[in-house]
Amino acid sequence: MSSGAVLKEGWATKCGGFWKTWHRRWFVLTGNILEYSKQPGVTPQGSINLNETGTISYAPDCKKQPALQIVCPDRTYYMVPDTPQEVDDWIDALNKAKQSEKKSRTTTTPDDYAIIRYVYHGLHSSILEVRDTLTNRTYIAKRYSTEGLGNQTDELDRYRRELMGKKIPYVCPLVDVVQDENCIMFISEPRPSSLDQVLKAKPTTPVLADSIFTEILEGLRSLHQLGFIYGDFHISNVLIDYQGHVSLSIPGFVLKPNPNQERYLSYLSPQILNDEKPSSRSDMWAACIMLFYIYTGYVPYVSSTIPSLKEEQKQPIKYPSLIPSETQKRLKSWLDPDSREELKVGTDMHLPNYEAPTLLVDLIPKPSEAKKSVENIDVSHEALIISFSSGSAILENL
Repeated sequence: MSSGAVLKEGWATKCGGFWKTWHRRWFVLTGNILEYSKQPGVTPQGSINLNETGTISYAPDCKKQPALQIVCPDRTYYMVPDTPQEVDDWIDALNKAKQSEKKSRTTTTPDDYAIIRYVYHGLHSSILEVRDTLTNRTYIAKRYSTEGLGNQTDELDRYRRELMGKKIPYVCPLVDVVQDENCIMFISEPRPSSLDQVLKAKPTTPVLADSIFTEILEGLRSLHQLGFIYGDFHISNVLIDYQGHVSLSIPGFVLKPNPNQERYLSYLSPQILNDEKPSSRSDMWAACIMLFYIYTGYVPYVSSTIPSLKEEQKQPIKYPSLIPSETQKRLKSWLDPDSREELKVGTDMHLPNYEAPTLLVDLIPKPSEAKKSVENIDVSHEALIISFSSGSAILENL
């Protein structure tokens, strides 16, 4: 539950997000967080961060009345209090809270995000679970040491201008970009699961594999068209949202790959291994390796060092029968040394079996079920339990 003074509370009927059914809920407004639960004093089932909302207004088109609506990037919440006066009071209280919080913090620094735990610590960057000290919301942060980075002011402004607060197809929302003399942090919304995790729980079919691959490509295409690339794109950059869709993590700075990360070495393209400047081709190559992995559960290269991987990439890949013949032909044209096509934005890489939405939604824990799904999970540096107001969810292999 959020701490701080309660600005308003009361009963209202709420329309569900996944199932469009109506339920009576107890709402509590604290700071800029609106929480709702089945009864007063119990653990909230969910929350709305007013900093991330659009308009808060009357909802004359809602089937139930009197109603108000809270417009968010991913959905619109409908609340039906008991009386028209309560609608007026809620709209007034919510808008005042929203404006008050905006005035209370005009800029942010890394100190505004308290570190809950380290998820992963790499050569150039770390992945952290952090808490916004103003709103108590939990986020995922990718943190870089400023040592050796040089002046990144223009680049950070580009992240803020092109990605922050924007809804990019199949990409995790970027919430904030903060910096001080010691570090730079990219703050993103958490996601309940990773692609690696759900693939271990569900047998792969051609429809499923092609659907995932196409959404990965759409996410990469959106980022590339904005001028952002990963350079070291790999399976852990692919998360899954509550609707079962791909949600790519925010690409950070393109730095020299870490040869000690054997787990992800196989995703590096010949371009990267030859110390050429990373481009969209690097990410597209990694996406093709990922498609092989989605079908088979393993990557086509087994080398643990860069020199041996260079040699291995000179040989044709052996494709198992698990991969359909048509997909094998496409992968051969992209990956095999004798027939490699240039992989770039605009390359026709889409596969024929794409369906939307993807078939992963049944594997994603709903907010009300998430706590049960993590009770027996052993948390290590590659498996993070993220606390939500409604429970917990797993974000694995960031």
